[in-house]
Amino acid sequence: MGSFVFQNIAKKQFQKLLYNSFNSKELKHIGAWVNQAFDLEKLADFPKGVDIPRATAADLTVNYFDEKGILDELISYILSLNTYKGRDIKLYNLTEFLNSLHSCGLKYNKESNRLEQCNTEGRGWGILVPEREYFLTCVSIDIVDSSKIVHTCKRELVEKTFNNFRSYVFRRIQKYNGRIWEWLGDGGMAVFHDREGISDAVLSSIDILINIILFNSMMNFIPQKISIRIGIHCGLLTYKDNFADITGDAKKQALIIEKDYTYPNEMTVSGAVMTDLEQNIKKNFYANKKTKLGQLYKFQYSIGSPD
Repeated sequence: MGSFVFQNIAKKQFQKLLYNSFNSKELKHIGAWVNQAFDLEKLADFPKGVDIPRATAADLTVNYFDEKGILDELISYILSLNTYKGRDIKLYNLTEFLNSLHSCGLKYNKESNRLEQCNTEGRGWGILVPEREYFLTCVSIDIVDSSKIVHTCKRELVEKTFNNFRSYVFRRIQKYNGRIWEWLGDGGMAVFHDREGISDAVLSSIDILINIILFNSMMNFIPQKISIRIGIHCGLLTYKDNFADITGDAKKQALIIEKDYTYPNEMTVSGAVMTDLEQNIKKNFYANKKTKLGQLYKFQYSIGSPD
């Protein structure tokens, strides 16, 4: 099997899957089966006779295999399990974990029982190396007044609607070879690779924006329509394994453009995005106003009142 770079989101989701699916003793034996040198008790360094908490066992197991560069082997083995020592295996949080793998550009192949890079059309992302600089386009997406929605609508309906929105956005980002690098329940940040990714970022955002009417009609379970804002900027970013640690104008300004310069059901892009945008897409934007971030541009499309 190959060695892959796993972002923190994937490692955390895998830890969550292990914690909810296996007890500490099972993780001890599973880890040793995959790699004979694995010794959970030695790693935990607990007094003899003291049980290792499941959360600790899951964290230690994932960190050990990740540091050894063989986390993909453990993941493949876990995903292949149907039964373990006589009991049927149910992997909890499996969908969330598989989605997080996809955000790393990976997928699980059942037939070969191994992880492999996603086969996406067009440019491949490859493996991003921490501390190396890349040209990226950042897309900030957010549900307007989400806090108000949370406090005024039934919890189960909000959760169902927000989960649907996440799936709705993910599908359209992945369709254009983008990745979701951060998601906070009501929105997040998508990223597109290289300068060719600028047009893909804008096209995916147009897809998300103009189809929000269909989302509200078919996937929204709260008693009010959802409105969204989208802000886009591009530039060089130094890649880090934890997205929260990544700083730079592309990320910061995309968020500022979305929060401060975009009205509900609108998309705003920076001048840097407009410069390299394909001409047939560029004609759908108009200059809005100059700000401390420079000239900003709005997508010329109205989807009606957010009410």
